[in-house]
Amino acid sequence: MKKNFLFTLILISGAAYASDPWACVSALGQSDSNNPNQVGCNSNTGTSTATSPAAAAAAVVAPPAIAPAANVAPAPQQAQTKTWLFIGNNNNSGITQCRITANGVNLATCNNVMPSKTTAKGFSYPTGMSVSKNTLYITNDYKYITQCTISANGLDADSCFKTEIIGTYSIQNPEIISNTFLLTTDKKIHYCPLNNVTIDNTKCKNFAMGDSDKSITGMTIANNMVYLVRNGDWQQPDIITQCSIDSTGIIDTTTCSSVTPTGVGQIKDSQDIKIYNNMAYITGREAVTTCNLNSNKSIDAASCHNYAVAGGSSFKSSVLGDNKLYTISGSAEIAVCNLTSTGIDTKSCQVLKPAGDGSLGWPGAIAIY
Repeated sequence: MKKNFLFTLILISGAAYASDPWACVSALGQSDSNNPNQVGCNSNTGTSTATSPAAAAAAVVAPPAIAPAANVAPAPQQAQTKTWLFIGNNNNSGITQCRITANGVNLATCNNVMPSKTTAKGFSYPTGMSVSKNTLYITNDYKYITQCTISANGLDADSCFKTEIIGTYSIQNPEIISNTFLLTTDKKIHYCPLNNVTIDNTKCKNFAMGDSDKSITGMTIANNMVYLVRNGDWQQPDIITQCSIDSTGIIDTTTCSSVTPTGVGQIKDSQDIKIYNNMAYITGREAVTTCNLNSNKSIDAASCHNYAVAGGSSFKSSVLGDNKLYTISGSAEIAVCNLTSTGIDTKSCQVLKPAGDGSLGWPGAIAIY
């Protein structure tokens, strides 16, 4: 059942969350208020210390609020560099594209593009998107990469074609570094050489992480590192793993290390991870978590915070650019939030719902260009 969630802050008055820092964020979607003056998950004020017996026993000092106060210094303004927003849909097996203007996403321009059935041979169940040069790559249909050329008018449907990643299933998280195409399956990272923009599926290789019992839910490449978000142990928060990667896309597994943010920064039901302006953004089903990077570009687990942002729960994927965060959710909506020097400006978040030919159908992947 689809739900519309139009709010920027969830409103919880006088509640105690010291024993369960996720209680506030877990209530996301139960209020449709859009009043930024009332106290909610993202405020440092108005939340009482623990009063329940369980909370009192859990800690002597209550942990900080879910996220920093809203009055933070804005990030430096950047000129608009992104002009297209792409979203892969499950229901109608097409790609919604919308123009990005100086005023934001122009919903009037949204339309659905269906990759050519002649060359792409079907398109369904997108799980990830990545843009390199003027090409959009989409992991979809369990074991295929569909790639389409991006022109001044958006996607060229007749240019789309499909490549099977042989011997895989449930592929996701496409990434490109130099002339190497990387993706993940449940517990492995796969990499294939690129011939210009075409994937050579005859030379793909893969490897599993040492603790291969932990499923990979998200992957991104930045700072000569690969960052992974993975499921934690049973009923435990998810973990972030990072490893060095060279210019050819080869990962040095001897350099891998992992951290597990806890407290108000713990990651729950992770979906993907992105790095932007020296900060990691992890999309979970109920919130977006941010973590600072240390000087060596490792994750500073102590800095992690969960943000309840507009768009409700069941977040699927995110992308960042021009100091903005774009996320999609199971409720077929796009949430767009401004970024600050310390994280997400939740009061700026807007929920967008393309209509007509550009409407979303259980979206599964997002990219900007």
